[in-house]
Amino acid sequence: MDERTCKALEDSIAHWKQIANAKRVGDASLTAADCELCREFRNKANASCDECPVRKRTGALHCAETPYRAAIEAHIRWACAPWDERYADAFRAVAREELAFLESLKEAPAA
Repeated sequence: MDERTCKALEDSIAHWKQIANAKRVGDASLTAADCELCREFRNKANASCDECPVRKRTGALHCAETPYRAAIEAHIRWACAPWDERYADAFRAVAREELAFLESLKEAPAA
């Protein structure tokens, strides 16, 4: 993994660590504008994500084959009932799944 990709991945992992520990629904932003991988690899002309390590792993556009979609759905449910801790907990659990997925993209260090 080149330095640019590694930096974008580390920044995205840091962002998802914050999201996974969000105390309020407004503390968790899930847009492409908040994702360093999206900012770095989304082709503005066609949003192809061709060089993104997520797309390279899944083959899918826009993180479709990751826990990201479930995180969006859980975030919407939490936003509709921000006082209900069950929705907050469900969101944080899915956010931890996305975090684990992103962490799995790191290459093993060379021996």
